[in-house]
Amino acid sequence: MSLNNKIAAFWVELTTSPDSYKSQPYEGMLNQLGHVSLGHYIAAIVACSWFVAFGEMPVRLYAGLALCAGYLAFEVIAQKWQGKDTLQDWYFFSIGVGAVYVLFEEIDFDWPYTYLKINVFGLLLVFGLIAASLVVYALPRIKRKYAL
Repeated sequence: MSLNNKIAAFWVELTTSPDSYKSQPYEGMLNQLGHVSLGHYIAAIVACSWFVAFGEMPVRLYAGLALCAGYLAFEVIAQKWQGKDTLQDWYFFSIGVGAVYVLFEEIDFDWPYTYLKINVFGLLLVFGLIAASLVVYALPRIKRKYAL
C-alpha cells in the first residue's frame, strides 16, 4: 500500500469512525485535547490569513462563531449526528477557537505589523476551562473503567 493510500485510509477512518471512548478516560482526554488543538490552530491560521489579506485582524466574535458553526456542520456531515459525542467534540473544538480570540488583543497596528498583547486573565480562563472540562469529561469514563 502506497503512502498516499495509507494517508487516505487514515483520513477516512478518522472522519467516519466516531468513538466516544466510553470507558477509556486517557484516550478520551487525548481525543478532546486534539479537538482543542485543532480549533486553536485553525483559528490562528484564519486570523493570520485574514491579517495578510485585509491588513487587520478579523472581528473575533464573528470569526469564532463562523469557525464553530462550520466545525459543527463538518462533524454532522462527516460522522453523522452522534448526540453527546458530537456535542463534546464541538465543545472542545470551540474552546480551542475561543482561546485564540480571547488570549490575544490588538494594541497597536503599524502595517505590515500588528502588536498583540496577551490577556493574562484570558489565559487563566482558558486553561481553567480546559482543565475543568477535561475533569468533567473524564470522571464518568473513570467510573466505568474501574467500576467505581
